[in-house]
Amino acid sequence: MQTSHDAFRTFRRVMLAGIVLNVLLGLWLWWWPESFLALLSILFRGAFALFFLFASGLLWLPALYEAVLAVLQGVSFWRGWRADLMAKP
Repeated sequence: MQTSHDAFRTFRRVMLAGIVLNVLLGLWLWWWPESFLALLSILFRGAFALFFLFASGLLWLPALYEAVLAVLQGVSFWRGWRADLMAKP
């Protein structure tokens, strides 16, 4: 049986993990805002594809369009990011 002490220890760990992730996200936004915004555009495309897919059975064509563009943007972003990393010493 879990005691309140164990529950609060778990809460503290989850809270600390959230703080660390927020700091890392803030540092990413501070030093490389354009890469974050490019990645965010790709994630939004994927979210729109899921929205159109689950909104109605009649919206499969916009869902397919958004999904294809999300995959193409994701692949091109990954290739550009990898090429940029390889170009740096």
